[in-house]
Amino acid sequence: HFDSGARFFQDGNYSAARTEFESAYGLSKLTPLLYNLARAAEKQGQRDDALRYYEKYLATNPADAVASGVASVLAD
Repeated sequence: HFDSGARFFQDGNYSAARTEFESAYGLSKLTPLLYNLARAAEKQGQRDDALRYYEKYLATNPADAVASGVASVLAD
């Protein structure tokens, strides 16, 4: 599901990407997928959903290098 989601995201099909990332997360619970879900929701204009995913990602990956970027997004 992740590979399909990444392809859809690259192609600009954010709805399909989000669906695939949701499936991947549901199966694996790998927290980096929360970042992918946030980016897809953001590209769809779903800011509230994106913020929710970013917050959950940040809570589970506070030391991750990407987390500092997420924290700055949440601060805006």
